[in-house]
Amino acid sequence: MSSIRASLRKKRRALTQQQQSIAEQALYQRLVKQAWFQTASDIGFYWPADGEISPLATLNWCLDNSKTCYLPIVTDRHDDITPALVFQPYEASTELNLNRFKIPEPSFKKTSAVQATQLDVIIVPLVGFDRAGFRLGMGGGYYDRVLSQPDSGYAKPLLIGVGHSCQESQFPVQAWDVAMDFIVTELEIITAS
Repeated sequence: MSSIRASLRKKRRALTQQQQSIAEQALYQRLVKQAWFQTASDIGFYWPADGEISPLATLNWCLDNSKTCYLPIVTDRHDDITPALVFQPYEASTELNLNRFKIPEPSFKKTSAVQATQLDVIIVPLVGFDRAGFRLGMGGGYYDRVLSQPDSGYAKPLLIGVGHSCQESQFPVQAWDVAMDFIVTELEIITAS
């Protein structure tokens, strides 16, 4: 699968700044019109890197509309105490630092960090996607590990995989892969089948 990942990453990195900007605005327009998005209070985002479609216009709209936004923090471990990925509240004034993957993230604060299962909606980045709602990630398994852990105290968050339409692909689905509820691109919203 590394060759599939490499090919898809190359495609998204080849998009011009103008194409990226148009895609960001189209993603924003699609997401904010959805009833399930408008009624969500706690929404997990990601900071775009490596040619990923940017959710930042949508994140800014959420901040302006009194929604609580979160960014992921990659942890060094995954156990019963500390999951591989936790979410930290984000506001426009939040200071971001580069993690080991050179992706901006907020500082970890145990008192305000939440687990993925505590969010209403999570906007999930992807390298590739298929029409069944499966995503191909960067290969670290961070999202799959935390999203596959049910939490009896919370309802499952709505999982929205987002990417450029050029990232649609065929790839083998692994037993641990977690399907998205929707895939949203600059062109369409795909309901997972």
